[in-house]
Amino acid sequence: MSSQETLVPDLLEWCTVNGIWIDPRLQIRFAEEVSHEDEDAAPKGLSVFSGDGYILPSTTLVKIPRDSVLSVRTCSIKDNIPFVPYGLGAQLALSFALYVEILKGKRSRWHGYIQSFPDGIVDLPVFWGLSLNEGATDADGARVPDTDDGNEALTWLRGTEAGSALQELTGNDSNRLKEIKDYFEHIVDPFLLEHGGAWNRDHSDSIPCLEGFYRAVSLVSSRAFLVDAYHGLSMVPIADVFNHVVDNHVHLASDFNVCPQCGSLYECSHDREDVSALVEGSLFDDSNDQYFEMTTNAPIPALHEIYNTYGETLTNAQLLNHYGFILDVNENDRLRWSPDTVMDVLLLNDSSSRRTLVVTIWYTFSSVSTSIGHSDLLFEDSLEEPPVCLNDEGMISIRMWTLLIVIAVLSNPKESIPLQGLSRDVLAKLMGVQKLLEAITSEEADRDDLPALRDNSEHVRILLDVAQFVVDLMVTRKALSGKTGSSQVDLCHLLEGIPLHMRRTRLAVSNLMAERSIIDACCARWATLMEVTLP
Repeated sequence: MSSQETLVPDLLEWCTVNGIWIDPRLQIRFAEEVSHEDEDAAPKGLSVFSGDGYILPSTTLVKIPRDSVLSVRTCSIKDNIPFVPYGLGAQLALSFALYVEILKGKRSRWHGYIQSFPDGIVDLPVFWGLSLNEGATDADGARVPDTDDGNEALTWLRGTEAGSALQELTGNDSNRLKEIKDYFEHIVDPFLLEHGGAWNRDHSDSIPCLEGFYRAVSLVSSRAFLVDAYHGLSMVPIADVFNHVVDNHVHLASDFNVCPQCGSLYECSHDREDVSALVEGSLFDDSNDQYFEMTTNAPIPALHEIYNTYGETLTNAQLLNHYGFILDVNENDRLRWSPDTVMDVLLLNDSSSRRTLVVTIWYTFSSVSTSIGHSDLLFEDSLEEPPVCLNDEGMISIRMWTLLIVIAVLSNPKESIPLQGLSRDVLAKLMGVQKLLEAITSEEADRDDLPALRDNSEHVRILLDVAQFVVDLMVTRKALSGKTGSSQVDLCHLLEGIPLHMRRTRLAVSNLMAERSIIDACCARWATLMEVTLP
């Protein structure tokens, strides 16, 4: 492993040898050279800065040869790792490839690149409960987070989006950590024992172990890119040095739709049924297209850190679980409920047949949008988003609203709106009445709206039930999130008292604060509607 003084020069020398071109206006700095207001939140590792000059949009700043990326197609054991296109399987396969290259040390083609990675396991929540080098310090002399901090942090993640993702089962009905451990024990370790020549067995620091594989997994999780259909998930030198913000300056430009068998950008022998007269590979000269490029999509001022985005729609839960940090404000945040969870709270004693009826009728309105009207309490969710959710501003999705309408109608059989009679027109009517309710409870309330509400009293009662449902869901969600019994705790005051070295707990509490602020905003708005009374 290179020292801090030689880390950047060694990386740049490796890039030169491997044909990676970096615009001379860029500066790659070690983290300690970068000023951060919050040292506790500052990531370790490298950052990219502009030099003295202004950089225009649509400028190529880095050119990375396709064969210089580390993937299951290019690694030294490529013939022994099955290609997996996406998901946890792809992450584990790439982690296997990376781990072998780490074990090979200087014998690896990617050693100059690998030596630039931070020491130890990237501090991701999936590893917080493990006792790994507890009480030790890393290469910089910083304290390695201890298990007590990790376990405390996990109690504050309980019931949050990040915590729920950690508990989700994989395709093999096990959690993510167990899947990682099983992959090492059943695939990686047996291979390394059988093929000692694949790694540097003469070096005492390169002895295979589960903790070492955990490090490879954490590096893949926090650094890898899905580059194209051939390489799949890959470690991309220099591209992974740029830090993340939503309003990024650069992006990784890549043609994803290449031949999945040979990587050709153009027509190749794999596209033809009759290949007897064709040579293997591309039928065209694509030598000028053998690069991945980091290209600017926004102007970059002089002496400014240059940011990439790891994903334009990533929530804080995804950022925390995959990269180990969160944003103070993240407009992508969504708090989700499953329909079953909603009905568990609101239909405690209802039979399964009634629940099935609710879901069946609700699905018929899955395409309802703001075409039925607008509300300040709802947002129009895309079909790619979870159907029952809350956005970062505390607004519920239209599909969540329609689910609550169905439940409210089911719960009020004496009202003049029969469950089987729900239609798009009825929903539009309810939306119109909701706008009147919102108007009557606003600071500019117009009492002239009261007659209209009285004329639609059955719709008003349905909507007041919906308001109560929303409040009930928010109160329940808040009670079930974070440390048990903490729903009334002042998290801001709590955070001020958590020592800086307990970074995991501070992250978990900060994440919980963000989620609860969304819940509180939503709850307050809908509680206001419940104050309406009809004379």
